[in-house]
Amino acid sequence: MATKIQWTEETWNPVRARNIETGKVGWFCEHMSDGCRFCYAEAMNNWRGNRVSYQRQNRDRVEIFLDESALCKPLTWKKPRTIFPCSMTDIGADFIKDEWLGAIFSVMAETPQHIYQPLTKRPDRIANLMNGPKSHADWHPKTWHRSVLPNVHFGTSIEQKRHLGRLDYLRATPAAVRWISLEPLLEDIGRLDLTGISWAVIGGESGRHARPFYLRWAFDIMEQCARSGVAVFMKQIGSNPVGLDGLPVTVRHDKGGDPNEWPDALRVRQMPPRGDG
Repeated sequence: MATKIQWTEETWNPVRARNIETGKVGWFCEHMSDGCRFCYAEAMNNWRGNRVSYQRQNRDRVEIFLDESALCKPLTWKKPRTIFPCSMTDIGADFIKDEWLGAIFSVMAETPQHIYQPLTKRPDRIANLMNGPKSHADWHPKTWHRSVLPNVHFGTSIEQKRHLGRLDYLRATPAAVRWISLEPLLEDIGRLDLTGISWAVIGGESGRHARPFYLRWAFDIMEQCARSGVAVFMKQIGSNPVGLDGLPVTVRHDKGGDPNEWPDALRVRQMPPRGDG
């Protein structure tokens, strides 16, 4: 479906979840870290999906399945698009079966005109699968190129210092392009090892309960990226931004997503290289 996420053009959600009690179909995920506290996907699922909260204890309340009709949609999109797969869940979650991932990757392999941007808070699972004992041909039963797919850009989320270890799993994942989503950025994460990383998306938290986003955090990350040759996409400064003077910044845009309201130096929206395989 079309999306308002600025760094992509389309979302694609072949993994769905049916509420066993009501029969309503939506999505499912499970909170992984503090960045999940005010999850946009969970909020959307509560008002237009199956109304099951994204908590581990609720897994038995839903039937998670691969929606075959949704799975095939990218095959019908002839015009090249940038696509965020599994935007309503986490593509690395353990409730997504290996064979479902195989089917998803088969579609990505069969549609080289598109760029796919899988993003996970669980890069350890993806790295283990990609480097596991099964051959790639076995894992991806329909179509799989043994070389890295140039149109698949793997990403991981980093919201706090304690998540920096996710970068090591991302680096261990065979990929044409690797990227990080620093959203919602919840603290100063200090020095980043950007070895093997091509792109960084930065964003503050949005919503009425948004935690503070200090603009100096973004400036520091952008400086690190510039030194390392990493492209930067400043997505939003969030609903509760704090300026360099330590005072709240007033924004009219509810997510702080209007670059016209930012300091000039933050108005950077670069895209990564396409990847050459």
